[in-house]
Amino acid sequence: MTYHWNSLSLDRVRAFVAVARTGTFRQAAALLHLSQPAVSMAVAALEEEIGLVLLEKAGRRKALTEAGRAFLEPAAALLEQWQDLPGVVSARLSGRLGGRLRIGAGEAVSLYRLPAVLAAFRRRHPQVQVHLSVQPRRHALEQLRVAEIDLAIRSAGDLPEDLAYTEVWRTPRVVIAPPATDLPARPGVAALARYPFVLPPPPARSRALVEAALAGAGKSLQVGAEAGGWEVIKAAVGAGLGLAVVPFFCLRPAERRRLRVLRPRPAFPPESYGVIHRASTALPAAARHFADHLKAKG
Repeated sequence: MTYHWNSLSLDRVRAFVAVARTGTFRQAAALLHLSQPAVSMAVAALEEEIGLVLLEKAGRRKALTEAGRAFLEPAAALLEQWQDLPGVVSARLSGRLGGRLRIGAGEAVSLYRLPAVLAAFRRRHPQVQVHLSVQPRRHALEQLRVAEIDLAIRSAGDLPEDLAYTEVWRTPRVVIAPPATDLPARPGVAALARYPFVLPPPPARSRALVEAALAGAGKSLQVGAEAGGWEVIKAAVGAGLGLAVVPFFCLRPAERRRLRVLRPRPAFPPESYGVIHRASTALPAAARHFADHLKAKG
């Protein structure tokens, strides 16, 4: 089917994207500093202009129709490119890379890998404005799909078809234990099961790996403590609350000396980390350069 869209109003597109992101005309109006009727009329005019119904009622909220879902991603990307236009033009005139770089990442990557890489990137491209959001994986993927961030630096996991993944590095998973723990350097799963574990709450992947490994060996899981965040987990292990399975790169040199770092038999599978981005949309220049920089430093 061919749609004849002679010209699209950016203000109408902006109103639609705001409603799609917030779920209501009222919240979208507050976000855009407009009246609620103005937002409602802008969305209605956009639907009439393109000949598609983009939103439908879902209780007190507005939900995307199939057409709305198809329209949202490219529309949001268009708005982001438009907002970045002044910085892009300025950067081209100066011959230097500019614009915004919006990254979504998890706690581990944000704490242990990204700071040094971002600092090196900013030294090369000081005109790029860097925005780093630390959030759960689900939120990062949602923000990617509506162009609120340019790319996510995450573990691979399962991805929808509209998102693409490029691996940057792999890290082994190791078991950390209090210094006095009586375990060999390469313990079997049965030996690990004698001790309690410090685990993140469900449905964390690292917890699921421990549960599956012990169940596969016919052993029961002992939970010494539940804790969120690698820093808290490492502190709990150091205090003697149990063992933990962690990505090796989250251990600082001093922690590797202070805690026992074990590599069990069979080993827990390594974790893949990389760049996740929208498959159908080209990365903005700053994001593309950073992705290349990250791969080179990986």
